[in-house]
Amino acid sequence: MEEEPLQSVEVSSPSRLHLSLLDLNGDLGRIDGGLGVALREPRLHLIAEHAPGLSVTGPGKDLVRSYAKRFCAQHGIDGAKLTIKASIPRHVGFGSGTQSALVAGSAIARLNGLERTPQQVACDLGRGGTSGIGVATFDRGGFIVDGGHSFGPGQEKERFLPSSASRADPPPVLMRIAFPSSWRFVVVVPHTAPGIHGDAERAAFAERCPVPRDAVESLCRLVLMKLLPAVVERDISGFGEAVTALRLEGFGRVGADLSPPRSIELVEHLLHEGAAGAGISSFGPVVYGIVEGARGARQLQDSVMPHLREGGKVFITQADNRGARIRPIY
Repeated sequence: MEEEPLQSVEVSSPSRLHLSLLDLNGDLGRIDGGLGVALREPRLHLIAEHAPGLSVTGPGKDLVRSYAKRFCAQHGIDGAKLTIKASIPRHVGFGSGTQSALVAGSAIARLNGLERTPQQVACDLGRGGTSGIGVATFDRGGFIVDGGHSFGPGQEKERFLPSSASRADPPPVLMRIAFPSSWRFVVVVPHTAPGIHGDAERAAFAERCPVPRDAVESLCRLVLMKLLPAVVERDISGFGEAVTALRLEGFGRVGADLSPPRSIELVEHLLHEGAAGAGISSFGPVVYGIVEGARGARQLQDSVMPHLREGGKVFITQADNRGARIRPIY
């Protein structure tokens, strides 16, 4: 019996919070490494249909179109009609670049019967070359720790580079665990300058690396002996304390130095108002606070609202423990 032809593909992908890079010293022969968590909101939601050429409509269309065009050219695909229903804001700390690439490539691949894993799509489109969090959260969701890349002459990476400039393959996932369902994130997107990206981000890696060895050692100890056990044991106090301390350790200090001052003020406010922990995702400006339960999250959200008179938004979300949803329509 012949299989019915595939008419369209619907893909919905989580965003992510990037908590920290682990080792930007490199004297052990590896660099990068990272940890982060998938978020239920915001999401990139897209429908792909057969079409003789490439057309992309909806919010965030330019970024999605650039990756779709590249993927089609690589695999000899004529095109597709991509309709974006919802998008992830760019350059604020949600990982929109990697999700745009993975959603576009995965949708077009499935539509055309091409078997490509998220890791393969990331390699096709040049994502995951520093942090593997975005690729892993697309794949399976949850809380992720990745193992970075080999470093040195002739290795996967020979220089310190952000994901947008690196052509290394996505790193191995060392740990993936379902994030506690009762924990909530109060996420604040202040109306301020976007986080550094492009040439400024590449310059930051070149100028601020290598990070001193003792700073990296302190960060890794904090992660291994406090943050990770707290996730496994569902200890929100220990997790929150560790997350808050990340921005004072290792490459976290670089991120804090380069984040908008408004974001740093909001972190302090969230902590003052009772968040178990708070931080800035990547280079910001997105800020997050962690609390137990919906009631505490609403109280924390209400406390932030008066501080957004200059604009911005605050919302409550949870971890996404599934990853991208891909639904073929026959």
